Amino acid sequence: DERIIKGQRMLEFMAKSTFHWCPTMYPLVSFLLVRTSLKHGINASSCDAFGSYGILLVGPLGDPQRGREMAKAVDMILEKPGMKRMESRSSAQNQGFIIPWTSPIQGTLAPLLEGCQVGLKSGDTDSASINLNCRTAILFYAGRPLDSVEHELQAQCDLMVLLNQLPQKNFTLPYLLVVKILRGVDISDEKDFESLEEFFLETRMDFHRAVALIIQLESLVFLSDWDAANKRLGTEDLRQIVAGTVGSVRFTFLEALILLKQAQGEATYLNRRKWKKRAFKPIKILRGWAKKGNVNIVHYVHLVEAELAVLDGKGEKAEESYKSAISVATRNGFIQDRALSHELASEYFSVVKGDDYWKEYHLDKAIKSYMDWGASAKVEQLQRKVEMGKHESS
Repeated sequence: DERIIKGQRMLEFMAKSTFHWCPTMYPLVSFLLVRTSLKHGINASSCDAFGSYGILLVGPLGDPQRGREMAKAVDMILEKPGMKRMESRSSAQNQGFIIPWTSPIQGTLAPLLEGCQVGLKSGDTDSASINLNCRTAILFYAGRPLDSVEHELQAQCDLMVLLNQLPQKNFTLPYLLVVKILRGVDISDEKDFESLEEFFLETRMDFHRAVALIIQLESLVFLSDWDAANKRLGTEDLRQIVAGTVGSVRFTFLEALILLKQAQGEATYLNRRKWKKRAFKPIKILRGWAKKGNVNIVHYVHLVEAELAVLDGKGEKAEESYKSAISVATRNGFIQDRALSHELASEYFSVVKGDDYWKEYHLDKAIKSYMDWGASAKVEQLQRKVEMGKHESS
């Protein structure tokens, strides 16, 4: 029935737009697509139906294993004749949103690039750009060297201008900005985070605004500006806007760290308790995701547990958790989080334990790890800290 097919195509376009511009409508559109596929039979639009449902399962519905099953169903549908036009879009859904909840995110980089190439060959430039957007986020979170990440993101922005995919280019800009900040590149001619946020507010691009806020938190945490990070965090739950994405997971991790740091800095028991209570929500969410098989956040949980133990005065637990966070981050290739874990461990041994040996050991390891990542601005910050320490001791 041509009317049903046209209706499903309309729902496809609605799913694309509501995901970014009206997230609360996205589940409704997705469920309508699933219902029409189950009622009237499988066609190309069914890839979008089950892919969208898979995104909802891994994110808001909290069932990543069933989400993975939806991704497998999409792959089976794509093997049927007449499904060529959905290959690129399905690649973005599966590799960019669903697979990272149960498999190492580094393994999605090559398939996302292939999905982009398929989209460019077929003329589906929109889906090609979405593949690149997913790859943008994963490149950064996977701990790839920042110089190569900057080079690729700049090339992506140039390509999206040529393809007239300006909304997708705007998604990349916050990532490019934070990479330049961490590398110590001059950004005086660039839009800062406040300008990007203002632009996204004016254009009602809530998804892009949430991404920019999360990336700004990333910058503040790595540069150890915990007070500014807490102010920037506010009380808005960005998980609701970027649900189902790797950004939602990273936000939860950053939120937990920032709140715990705020609690540690409070002088009174009541204030510490207030911030600790707020931190329990993201900590509980992270623990739940890890139990459900998200292999990419095991070191997140260890590092958050370490900071919680510091707050509670449990030194032995804190040291064990720092060690586990460093070990897992190293083994899984997350250079930036290995560096952050060493840095926070150094602070613990300095402030809480007064142990100069382990403080300097972890600080040295942090500097080397940030060097490996290519975060020159952070390396300079820590080296200044070392020099100040030597000056004070002399």
